[in-house]
Amino acid sequence: MTRPGTRTLILLAVVAFFAATAVTFSVGTEGDVLEYRKMAEAAPGTPDRDVGSAYTGRFALHYGVGLLAEATPLSVNGAYVAAWLVVAIALLAVLCALLSRTGPVPFAVGLALVVLNPYLLRGSATGMGTVQDLVFVLGLALCVLGLLRVRPAVVLAGLVLGILGRQSALLVAPAAALWMAFADDW
Repeated sequence: MTRPGTRTLILLAVVAFFAATAVTFSVGTEGDVLEYRKMAEAAPGTPDRDVGSAYTGRFALHYGVGLLAEATPLSVNGAYVAAWLVVAIALLAVLCALLSRTGPVPFAVGLALVVLNPYLLRGSATGMGTVQDLVFVLGLALCVLGLLRVRPAVVLAGLVLGILGRQSALLVAPAAALWMAFADDW
């Protein structure tokens, strides 16, 4: 088991390496981000332009970012950065909780695999307007934490967050239900 001080040092080292080697941090201005920005910029009203049907399942999350921008001095870009930071920090906290019962080497490797993955934090850091992908992963991580710690409320919170991020998290619910029904701990 890794001591808390050691875990903190490993976490700081991995995050520092991530920050030092990240190519760029940006909200993004192309592709899917354009559709998501329509939703965010419309808050608290409704979009005055059509939003593609493939994006409407993620409406609540991006509309929430727009409401954050509306309720604070933040711009829509600033609200996306704030949302990304909150979700990234929450994901790191859940990941540390998942890895807390391992030794220092598995803790460091597990943390580095997630934080330095080019498609997760790095990818979303260059396009923070796609924060829903990070919310999806946070939801799945919370669900797994809840399953391992036998915490139904955490499993449910993880599923809700995951579904808010991507509708494909709906497929996780039956698997989680089977785990809860048949796992010895449950």
